[in-house]
Amino acid sequence: MRELFKNKEIIKKIFTYSVSGIIVVFAIYLFQNFSIVTDFFKELMNVLAPFIWGLIFAFILCRLADHIEKLLPEKMTFKTKRMMSTFISIIILMLVIVLIIMLIVPQLISSLASLYTQIISFANKAPEWLLELEEKFNISGDIFDEAYAYATDFLSTVLKALQTQLPAIISTAMSTLSNVLNFIIGFIVALYVLMDREHLLNIVKRTSKAILPHDVYAFIKRVCTLMVFNLYKFFEGKLLDSLIIGIICFIFMILFRMEYSLLVAVIIGLTNIIPFFGPFIGAVPSIFILLIISPLQALIFAVFILILQQVDGNIIGPRIIGDSVGLSSLWIMFAIIVLVVLVLIVLSTLGNNSRSKNIPYLHEVYYHRGYYNNKDLPENSMKAFRKCIDKGYGIELDVQLTKDKKVIVFHDDDIKRMTGVNLNIKDTEYEELKKYHLLDT
Repeated sequence: MRELFKNKEIIKKIFTYSVSGIIVVFAIYLFQNFSIVTDFFKELMNVLAPFIWGLIFAFILCRLADHIEKLLPEKMTFKTKRMMSTFISIIILMLVIVLIIMLIVPQLISSLASLYTQIISFANKAPEWLLELEEKFNISGDIFDEAYAYATDFLSTVLKALQTQLPAIISTAMSTLSNVLNFIIGFIVALYVLMDREHLLNIVKRTSKAILPHDVYAFIKRVCTLMVFNLYKFFEGKLLDSLIIGIICFIFMILFRMEYSLLVAVIIGLTNIIPFFGPFIGAVPSIFILLIISPLQALIFAVFILILQQVDGNIIGPRIIGDSVGLSSLWIMFAIIVLVVLVLIVLSTLGNNSRSKNIPYLHEVYYHRGYYNNKDLPENSMKAFRKCIDKGYGIELDVQLTKDKKVIVFHDDDIKRMTGVNLNIKDTEYEELKKYHLLDT
């Protein structure tokens, strides 16, 4: 028996078969209890909804916040610039959302009011039309009486259906309110993520690096970096493409004197951001709005949208998005799917504790730039590093390369924030940098 367990190949086979058996049993269990699993994930998604919204908002606003941060005066401290750029970017997004709501909702209400008015007008004129038809075509009055009876029964059925669906309507309203609250909490989550984005990203990197093999970590990091870069380029190109489509739609409707030109152009432009199905999603409510006013306008607009989407899909879109990303929309969607799969793989790996026990330094606490307060303990200084060692903490530090290719420990690209002197590290030699002190220490 001892000889059996000394054979590593046999142990590997036993382990492989055991794990495979567990996976098969688990898969069968999931298949037999699929509804329980789906209910669990639905509840999980409901709980995580504010955080998911927050991460989406943070991803959208990250590039904008970076640009704003670079435009702020250099005399500001890093913390002040970070706070202002984060708040400004979130306010811009909120203003855009409010502006869209203020633009769409009033005109949508106006369209519904117009529809209601036309229905009432039709109902009032219907008896006159019926009498004219009866006199003109010599139709028996019994037919109209039967039609009236059918119409009355139909309206009664509709009213009863609305009464029975009232609880569902209330439930939908409560669900909408819950989504609005998740939306608002998402902004708060995005605020915290944007304020501390480098630190959070470093946590993800360190954890992934500690758990995954070096080659796997390097590959995933390279792929994720490339996909995030291309995703930003894709969305920037898609926004420009949607803006052009919205402007073209607005000009067309103005030239043909169609009603609600601004409302419809905004709907078409916004939904065009959604890949593949967006144009069709936007066309349906737009055609419905025009159908209330004039069926002929709705028909002309439907033909125009069909032609416009063909032009956008084959000429405008590929030219803009292809030039900005260098990839087709199909490959962008593939990149999104692969990114989601990689995130799921990393999350599932986090639960594997058996391997993490053999990894050194995984369970230690690390301090970024040392144990500093930027008063008597400057960041990335020997005093801050010694304080970490005294408290038993690990140290993470930043390095930069000087003009003469010397490695120094420093966080920023320039030394102004920590020394008051505006010098770029990459443009300054090592001996020159040695003359300056961190925060007058």
